[in-house]
Amino acid sequence: MKMPTALLSWFDDQLNTLPDYSYSPDRINGLLEDPPAGITQAKFKYGSVPLRKSGPKGWTYFPADDDGTRLARISCTPSGRVTPVTIMVKLFKKAFTATDDDTYTVADDAIITIDNLSSHGSVEYRQTGCKRRKVTICK
Repeated sequence: MKMPTALLSWFDDQLNTLPDYSYSPDRINGLLEDPPAGITQAKFKYGSVPLRKSGPKGWTYFPADDDGTRLARISCTPSGRVTPVTIMVKLFKKAFTATDDDTYTVADDAIITIDNLSSHGSVEYRQTGCKRRKVTICK
C-alpha cells in the first residue's frame, strides 16, 4: 500500500471512530474555550470550526495519491490561548486548468485535535559535545 493511500485510509478510519460534534456549535466553542486536560480528538464539519484556517503559515500538505487526493494538517492557536489546535482535513484535486493546477476542494469532515498538555521543562544539548540530549526541569 502506498503511503498516500495508507494515510487516507487512516484518516477515514479515524473519522469513523471519533465522536461527531458537527451539529453542536456549543460543543465546538466549549472545547476550544475550556479544553479538557490531555489530548482531545473529535470530528467536526470543516467550515464550522471557528478558527483562522487561511494563509500560508500553519499548513502542512501530505503526499497526494494518484487522483490528487491528499491530507492537510492545519496548525493554529485560538486567539488569547496557548493551547495548540490541529485540524486534519482531506483535500480533493479539482480538474486541471491551464492557469491553476493546484486547486483543491475541502472535504466536509475534519478531525480536530486539541493538545492541552502543558510543558514543564526544556530540552537542551549537553555542553560536553556529545549528541545525546538532557532534560532540564524548570521550576
